[in-house]
Amino acid sequence: MNQLLQEALISTHHVQHAAIIKRRDGAIKAKSPLLELSESDYNKILLAFDNPREVRTNEAAITLMDVAYRAVRADNLSLYAKNVSETVMDCNNVERSIA
Repeated sequence: MNQLLQEALISTHHVQHAAIIKRRDGAIKAKSPLLELSESDYNKILLAFDNPREVRTNEAAITLMDVAYRAVRADNLSLYAKNVSETVMDCNNVERSIA
């Protein structure tokens, strides 16, 4: 799975960090080597999938590696958030993937 993340996402240079999280039990199945997911960040991302309305209404509802992201779209299958200065975070829920 780590090889899949590297080949499909990180090698494009559009994504710096990625992870695949299994929805059923919340297990991290794969992640990029430099991705540091604190327990707080991890819980906020899981909560965003369980309650997408919350992250759509709160301006800085998600942080990842101490960078605040504003949700631009969220539902129970995907999460799109943008760092005000530059970056887009795209989380799609096949299992639960964070890219």
